[in-house]
Amino acid sequence: MTKYRKSEMNLNSLLRCWLFALALLASALSDAAVGAEPLIKDIIIYQPGGWSGLGQRKEEFEWPEYGGKSAYLSRSPDILAHQMSLIADLGPHVAIAVLLMTDTDSEKSGYGACWNGEWSGQTTCDSGTFLRPFEMYDHVRAAACAAGVRYAPEFSLMNYDGVRGPDVLPKLQQAIEWWRLRLPDAHAAKSPADRYYVVVDSLPEQTNLSEEDKANIIAYMRSQSDIDWIDMMVHANTPPENRFYRGNIYHSIWGGNAIRDWLNAQQGDHLLWTYYTNETVRSYSEAHAKGKVMSLATQLKWMNVEPSTPSKYPVLIHQWNEYGEYHIFEPSTKAGTANYDYLKQLISQQP
Repeated sequence: MTKYRKSEMNLNSLLRCWLFALALLASALSDAAVGAEPLIKDIIIYQPGGWSGLGQRKEEFEWPEYGGKSAYLSRSPDILAHQMSLIADLGPHVAIAVLLMTDTDSEKSGYGACWNGEWSGQTTCDSGTFLRPFEMYDHVRAAACAAGVRYAPEFSLMNYDGVRGPDVLPKLQQAIEWWRLRLPDAHAAKSPADRYYVVVDSLPEQTNLSEEDKANIIAYMRSQSDIDWIDMMVHANTPPENRFYRGNIYHSIWGGNAIRDWLNAQQGDHLLWTYYTNETVRSYSEAHAKGKVMSLATQLKWMNVEPSTPSKYPVLIHQWNEYGEYHIFEPSTKAGTANYDYLKQLISQQP
């Protein structure tokens, strides 16, 4: 199994984080209101690094507006603080899900961040230190805390390491054990039931889960009574399996209105909406091509604006900075702040 390394913490930022958490607690106590912290309505997927091979591609890409192409893979306290400030400005009901994968998956896929260095677009970090997602998590937590942004882990259990079938559950268990080393966490994203949000995802063809494998994973999830899971990994879509989605396990999927409406009829309050503006594409121009952009009615529905159902919160938003598939709400070199401003407008319309 992959060995998870405990990353070095940014102590100054973590101190600011805990001071912020203490301020929140003091405010809640002064109001004599337990649970007065704003409801989390949206969780936007945030990538703490990037795909190091992306700069080698020939397609039409755009890059972060703040820092340009280098900032796609480069991370520093300054870049993290800038990103978290923008996310905080989306409103108090927005949290992030930090995309995490094992060191082995990261190494085999070329995913990571050039920490305190400059990425030139090559496949390696030319200066600074190349960090894996697990090593970046505490840096992101510290920056999010300092900005007042709540956060959750998103464990992306792809099989770059060849782990499939019954071996997926031990991989998930080890990831959760690593995450629990950071608990209790006063500023982590929590549900109205005071349980930690944890997102898990993969692709069915990559995990190759049998019905028994799915049942075992779901049984493990259910046993973790302090977690509200948002599942995009098990993909239990057939009617007999819908019994999985109850209690502390919620379902969130990609796909069009037809499959979502069918699942909504089956799963009710335990199906959460997943929002994205356009289909998965490779370039700015393709993202705006006819047939690639979701209709306004669909976007309002998936953002839980119209119609709106309180039980459909949180909405899972794809993504802050997925440049490889053009799911981008971070201000960027071609779109400027247009995508960001549009998301902010939609969020402001949520009841």
